[in-house]
Amino acid sequence: MPDGNPSTVRMPRDGRKLAVTWARPPAGTAGCSVPAAGAGHTGRTGCPPGRDGGTATEEGHRTVSEPRPPWSARRRRLLLWLAVGAVLGGLGAVGLPGEWGVTAAFLGALCAFLLVVALVVFITVPGPDTLGTLLRTAPLAGAVLVVAVLLVLSNPTGSSLRWLWVVAAVAAAAWTAFAVWETRRSGG
Repeated sequence: MPDGNPSTVRMPRDGRKLAVTWARPPAGTAGCSVPAAGAGHTGRTGCPPGRDGGTATEEGHRTVSEPRPPWSARRRRLLLWLAVGAVLGGLGAVGLPGEWGVTAAFLGALCAFLLVVALVVFITVPGPDTLGTLLRTAPLAGAVLVVAVLLVLSNPTGSSLRWLWVVAAVAAAAWTAFAVWETRRSGG
C-alpha cells in the first residue's frame, strides 16, 4: 500500500499473475455471507440462515432480511373492501343508466386509486402505528403542503372551491410543523 490506499493492488515484480479464488461455503450454507462468530467486527453468528435468509445475532436479534409481520385483519379487510368497491363501481358504470353510471364509474375509480395508495402505504410502513409513522414523516407532510398551496394559487379569488384548498393548505402547514417538530424532538 505505497500510496496510502489499502485497496490498491500492485502486480508482483517477478512477473507472476494475480489470481482470485472464491472459497466454497460448507454444505448447507449456500448463499450465506455472514462471517462466523468471532470473525471480523460483527457479533453475528454463523450460518445456516433460516427460511427467510436472515441470521440471528448473539443477542437474539434478526438481520434485515427478516420477514415482515403478517398484515392485520383490519388491513386485509380494508384492501378487500376497496377492491370490492372498485369492481362494483366498474360494473355499475357499465350497467347503470346515465348519470348513475358516471357516478358509479367515479366511485369505482376512487376505490381503485385508494386501493393502490393503501397497498403502497402498507408495503412501505410494515408495522403497527402506520398513522403515527405517516404523521411523523416530514417529507410527506411537506409534499402535501406544496400541493395544497399550488391548489390555492391555481384557483382564482371567489372560486367556489378556494376555501377548501385554503383549509387543506392550513392543515398541511400544521401537519408539516408537527412532523418537523416531532422529528427534531426524537432526534431523527
